[in-house]
Amino acid sequence: DNITTIAMKMRPCIKCLFLLISSAEIFAKPPFSLFSMAALQENFGGACKNEDPKAIGDQLETEIVSLFEDAASMPISLTKDDGNIEVRTKFRGQHLLSMAEAKIIPNRQPDGFKGFLENFNEAFAQVDPMVKEVRQLEKDTHREGVKAFLKFPYPVADRMMVHFKYLRMNRNKDEHMLILSERGNQHLLDQHSDAEETKKYVLGRVFLCAYW
Repeated sequence: DNITTIAMKMRPCIKCLFLLISSAEIFAKPPFSLFSMAALQENFGGACKNEDPKAIGDQLETEIVSLFEDAASMPISLTKDDGNIEVRTKFRGQHLLSMAEAKIIPNRQPDGFKGFLENFNEAFAQVDPMVKEVRQLEKDTHREGVKAFLKFPYPVADRMMVHFKYLRMNRNKDEHMLILSERGNQHLLDQHSDAEETKKYVLGRVFLCAYW
């Protein structure tokens, strides 16, 4: 099952973007910009066993920046709220790429989201009704291994996802980034496998996802 989630970019201007790349089978100044993105690409899944975690994080960060730079070229497929919200979609091979933009977000600043990113495991479950739990598996200097449990409406089975989380706070002025990726996560799957969870959940795949 191939599912991806999100990345968010915050800086002083007036728009909010959400970008999603997923498998074709999956349906799922005070104002500033929020960018969110997810990418489904097979090469994110593998990593050499001894690859440096910091190097992986740096490479993923570079890939996220590149994907954001290409997002605005997508055609508009839906508008709402008198044009304030725009949805852009296109297919990239068998993968569906979707981006939603809210152009005005008043009375918000990037630093107001630092607490959400720093406490993502708890905060994400509180604000998203689809999220049952985000559980920490392991943590080192550069990244944290997490397992997320998601609720889906019947008849779609609930999902379980295992990935690494990279937190890049204050990467530039008014910029904070949280990256989720399954790259190099095989040992997490091997060491934190649970037979009961495997019976209850379908394993979802998060190849690259970020809040910026």
